[in-house]
Amino acid sequence: MNEDLDQLMADLKLKRMRRIIDEELAKAEKDGPSYADF
Repeated sequence: MNEDLDQLMADLKLKRMRRIIDEELAKAEKDGPSYADF
């Protein structure tokens, strides 16, 4: 995740959102989005 985005979410106390974004980014990297999803 982008360090600026991570810091902003930390400042706004969005701990759960930070965790969800990390999980979703890892999942997307593993699965690779299909063109049908676009």
